[in-house]
Amino acid sequence: MPSTDPDTLVVGATGFLGSAVAATFAADGVAVAGTGRTPTEIDPWASHAFDFFADDPARLLGRTDPDLVVFAAAVELGQDGHPMSVYRDAVDQFTDAVADHGSRLLYVSSDAVFDGADDQYAHDDDRSPVSDYGRRLVAFEDRVAETCPDACIVRPSYLYGVGPTGLDHRLAAARDALAAGESYPRFTDMYRSPVAVDEAARAVVDIARESATGVVHLGGPRTSVFEFHSDALAALGVDTTGLVGEPMTGDHPRDRSLDCARLADLLGWHPAPAPDALVGVGLTDGEPDTEVAFEPRA
Repeated sequence: MPSTDPDTLVVGATGFLGSAVAATFAADGVAVAGTGRTPTEIDPWASHAFDFFADDPARLLGRTDPDLVVFAAAVELGQDGHPMSVYRDAVDQFTDAVADHGSRLLYVSSDAVFDGADDQYAHDDDRSPVSDYGRRLVAFEDRVAETCPDACIVRPSYLYGVGPTGLDHRLAAARDALAAGESYPRFTDMYRSPVAVDEAARAVVDIARESATGVVHLGGPRTSVFEFHSDALAALGVDTTGLVGEPMTGDHPRDRSLDCARLADLLGWHPAPAPDALVGVGLTDGEPDTEVAFEPRA
């Protein structure tokens, strides 16, 4: 039976989460297209080249004609060197184009909208960004709320796991350092709400299917950065002898853990802790086993 889900465009389908979201939609039988700045053969979902700062989003939407747009491109990182004024203009142009086209928008933000001075942030808590990245996220969120009243803003926390291109950068860096016999310190008093990329992708797809609006937090149990690395690496079969717990130093956001009660209300499930989320994922020569490479979670 053909899918009754809307045709979907994933902006940022070459990224860690965006590629997983596109794959999950496709596995569910949804007609999905994706974008990347420079799509390659290893990005099967990025069939449309799109530069957020240089290209016309109205033309992209005209070519793809989506009912749903999932924006998962990491344009807020500022790696292109564009000042905030240019960034805001690009955000305005994109959100206006989505509204004019009549598409529904799901924007993937992050826990970086909070300063980390509290804990277990609820979806309606005041935002308090302390970095340019966080301020850009807030600017995009605000414009989405102003322009697209039926939009949903999803804020995932610490993403990890196996994506289409391999293990995430955090666990890969730890794996490599430990394999080289190095000591690898992680903070015991810095907290996040880690969520596996396949579970995050499943949640984004299900949130879209529920036609949720407003803000939804997406994270697993509150966990220290040290405990997360210890549990996740052990689940992957990595020798964690060199993993060292130590108190936080420097001016870092201490606790960006998220209250994800609204997610549970919408979907009826919580993302799993790392040892459970990584069941069945093994490493061979330091890389995820080919037979357990990324597959969207049902």
